[in-house]
Amino acid sequence: MDPLNWKREHQVALVVSVIAGATLGVLLGYLVQAAGAGPSGVRSLEVWLTQPLVGYVEANIGGVVMSGGLALVAPERFGWGLFGGILGGAVVFIAQLLRR
Repeated sequence: MDPLNWKREHQVALVVSVIAGATLGVLLGYLVQAAGAGPSGVRSLEVWLTQPLVGYVEANIGGVVMSGGLALVAPERFGWGLFGGILGGAVVFIAQLLRR
């Protein structure tokens, strides 16, 4: 069951469903974050999506402050998008399995 051997329209449907699933996954992630933050801590969707991807990190290791490293600040958007994309792709893949 190789997606590369599917008809072109089924391949397009798979790509579209992965993109739609990733978009819905990101929106679901925002809603989960907003529900968990409560009314006083809710960030707007724009801020949540456009916050810096990489930030400046300081670490205190054994009383010595080490700084200058870079780290991902907000990977939660990508996790929710990945979850939605996998779920969207799985729907089309399972539909193809049921057709055979």
